[in-house]
Amino acid sequence: MMRENQRVLVLGGTGSIGGPVADVLRRRGHQVTCLARSESSQQALRAAGFNTIRGDIRSPDDWTGRAGEFDAVINAASTWSDDEAQVERRLVAKLLQAFSTPDAGRTVIYTDGCWSYGATGDTIATEDTPFDPLPEFASSIETARQVRDSRQVRGMIIYPAMVYERDGGVLEQMADDARHRDRVRIVGSADVRWPLVHRMDLAVLYALMLERGEAGAGFNGAGIVSMQVGRIARTLATRFGKPDDLEVLTVDEAVRDIGSWAVGYALDQQMSSAKAVRELGWVPEHTDILAELS
Repeated sequence: MMRENQRVLVLGGTGSIGGPVADVLRRRGHQVTCLARSESSQQALRAAGFNTIRGDIRSPDDWTGRAGEFDAVINAASTWSDDEAQVERRLVAKLLQAFSTPDAGRTVIYTDGCWSYGATGDTIATEDTPFDPLPEFASSIETARQVRDSRQVRGMIIYPAMVYERDGGVLEQMADDARHRDRVRIVGSADVRWPLVHRMDLAVLYALMLERGEAGAGFNGAGIVSMQVGRIARTLATRFGKPDDLEVLTVDEAVRDIGSWAVGYALDQQMSSAKAVRELGWVPEHTDILAELS
C-alpha cells in the first residue's frame, strides 16, 4: 500500500536529521507540521513554511492531545542529555498511546541508530544481526521493540549510520578541529570504521518508510557501508591546510574533551542497507565521502 498525502508530525524539525526529513516530506506532497520547543524554533520553522505546534519532547502530555490531526509521527528528536533514555521511554509510551487506533491506521517511526549493533568489526551488520549495544545506549533496544511490536500503530524503526553533511553532523567536531587546532582529533584508532549516511539521503529513506514500509519493519540507513575514520580526518586536515598527523584520543579522553557521546565514536562498525534498497527502492546519492570532503 502506497501512502500519499500524509499528515505528518515531525519531532526534531530543526535538527540535522529532522530538518531534511521535513523538507523531503513536503516536496513529496505530504502535509508537514513540526514540533517547536522554543519561540525561536517556531519562528524559524514558520519562516521555512511549516506548520508548527509548540511543545517539548520532555512534556508530551502538553501536545500529544492533538495526535488526531495527524496520520503519522516521526521522532527524529534528541535531548543529547544524560537523562535521554528516560525522556525517550516516556515520549514513546505517550506517542503509542496517542496514535493508537483499532486498525493500526496511524504510523509511528522511531529513530534508533547504528550503535545498537555494537562493534561489528569485519562483519557487516544487517537488520538480522543481533544487537550488542554499549551500556550507555542499551535502553533504545527495548523502546524500539515496543514500537515494532505495537498492534495499534504501524510502528517502524530506522537505524541510521553516522549522519553527516559536508563539515557537519558527525564530522562537525573534526572540521572544527581542522579549522582551529593544530591537529584533528579522532577516538580510539585511525583504523576504526564508521558506516555513514548523508542527511539528505537519510531523509529520503524516512519518506520511503512512511510511504511503503510494513508494520513492524526495521531498516538500516547506510549510504556507505564503512570508511576508516583516519581517512576522513586526514582528508579534512589536508583541505584546511593542516598536517595529517592525527591526535588519537582514548575513549576516556574523548569523553572528557568532547562529551559522553564520544564513546560511540570508537566503535568499529560496518552496516548494510541492502534491505532498504530491495524493499523500498532507496538509492543513496552520496556514496563517496572523501570526494565530497576534498
